[in-house]
Amino acid sequence: MKSYLVLTVIADDKPGLVESLSEVIAEHKGNWLESSMSQLSGKFAGILSVSVSQQDVDALVAALNRLSPELKLVIEQVEIEGSGEQPMRWRCFRLMLSSFPPAVSLHPCPVTYCSAPARA
Repeated sequence: MKSYLVLTVIADDKPGLVESLSEVIAEHKGNWLESSMSQLSGKFAGILSVSVSQQDVDALVAALNRLSPELKLVIEQVEIEGSGEQPMRWRCFRLMLSSFPPAVSLHPCPVTYCSAPARA
């Protein structure tokens, strides 16, 4: 049976951070399902969803918590209806940021937002 984890991560932005997370998840037979990551004021900020077998959850959480004392990590186990047996489809939309007052010198910037997978 699968368990699902949602991780939030904040740390100083430096090379190898995502790689170290993905290596630990892979070593514990986890599956990185989806994520959203940003660089904000020199910090790396991310949220990601992981599936892992129920028997590997404790070992994965322990390994993630050992990654680095500089890494602020929150891990929450969540229930997903249907446990992934139904096909998923993505709901995405694009935001166009424009129409700013002339005093603000910002250019229109396309941003894509994708919600969590929706059950078919």
